[in-house]
Amino acid sequence: MDDIEKIAKAAAAYKNAEQRLHAKRAELRTAIRESSPDTTRQVDIIKVTGWSREHIRRIRNGDLS
Repeated sequence: MDDIEKIAKAAAAYKNAEQRLHAKRAELRTAIRESSPDTTRQVDIIKVTGWSREHIRRIRNGDLS
């Protein structure tokens, strides 16, 4: 395998990983949006995700899709 083939293979893997990451973030936002504020505390979501309180609030309010 020459250098350009290695680069092409690495670039394809990177793009694939980006697409998977985008899909998983969407799944996470959906799970947060669908969680009940009565039973799922914002602080617990923050601990699990590492995201800020404001970011979680925007997701729950539907400001981020």
